[in-house]
Amino acid sequence: MARIVREEIHTELRVARDELRRELTRPPHPRTARLYTGAGVTALYAGGAAVALLVLLLAMAVPAWAAALIMTALLVIAAVALREAAKRPSPAPHAGQPAPPAMDPDPRGREGG
Repeated sequence: MARIVREEIHTELRVARDELRRELTRPPHPRTARLYTGAGVTALYAGGAAVALLVLLLAMAVPAWAAALIMTALLVIAAVALREAAKRPSPAPHAGQPAPPAMDPDPRGREGG
């Protein structure tokens, strides 16, 4: 009887190991990754166009070099502010409020399917 149980456990472990190996070696949805990359690049170009627009608008009031310098300074200030905000720890939940639920990295949930 113990031999049968042991063989059954070994079989189940082998199946689980093979399934886990297949899951870990499967490529992560390349189409979705390409679309997110394309969206990020497009947003980057849109941001550059918006900065160029602001430089041109400022250039109507001040010389072009000054407009470019002002925009550069504003972007540097924004970058430093964002970096400093990222360094600060997020505030703890208030005493009466529950902590937000942790995000599950597996979008399919715990059942696996």
